[in-house]
Amino acid sequence: MADGLFAREIKAIDAFTIQDIGIPSMVLMERAALAVSQFVLENTVEETVNIFCGPGNNGGDGIAVGRILSQAGRNVTIYMIGDFSKATEETTAQLRIAKNLKMSVSEKRYIGKIEKDSVIVDALFGIGLNREVEEPFLSVIKVINLSAATKVSLDVPSGLSADK
Repeated sequence: MADGLFAREIKAIDAFTIQDIGIPSMVLMERAALAVSQFVLENTVEETVNIFCGPGNNGGDGIAVGRILSQAGRNVTIYMIGDFSKATEETTAQLRIAKNLKMSVSEKRYIGKIEKDSVIVDALFGIGLNREVEEPFLSVIKVINLSAATKVSLDVPSGLSADK
């Protein structure tokens, strides 16, 4: 592995920050979203942003990124991939906020082509992925990988191990 931390170390830091220091998980999610949104705004010119979110906290980060980018004037669509009845509490809260703001949220399984002159934000899986990727995620990851659009991943590109 290159210089950096293993997934278990990052999870331990998150747990310590939330449980011992007392910073709520939603605050960490908002801070991550602000940093990623700032990066996208400073480093891309494309107006269309497609955000692919899973039901875990990485998806919640992605939804928050979408809200911030939308408020900054980007044309954002959030694609919910997976079973959101099993979404984390934080991701459910982020989704409720996005819907309250009348953002474009799609529950369809997006498999089509992604336009080259857009940005993709990959928020399907974070560092916690420890299994083989299955449908519907596998098809979406393939579409993302084949796209010529600018890509930004939260944590690591979905389907890759954070430790390898």
